[in-house]
Amino acid sequence: MPISIRVNEYLFMSYVGLVASGYELTDKNDTEIMRLVDDIRDTGFKDNVIEYFKKVRSTNRINPYWPYGSCISAASFFIKDYEFN
Repeated sequence: MPISIRVNEYLFMSYVGLVASGYELTDKNDTEIMRLVDDIRDTGFKDNVIEYFKKVRSTNRINPYWPYGSCISAASFFIKDYEFN
């Protein structure tokens, strides 16, 4: 059975938005990942984008991005052929 793998751009952009707004559940000992995190945060997103993604952070101490970060990620699988302007 052949398997096809592709990047879900909406899921990736959701993760980028979370990282840009302060998401810190990455492996801080992984220098390659941390360079990517720094690059994302240095991109210069508009303030309203950062504020939008900051709203997903909750007071849950185990995973402060549950459930809203997960909801954004799950929603990205249901976006079909949407054009962003």
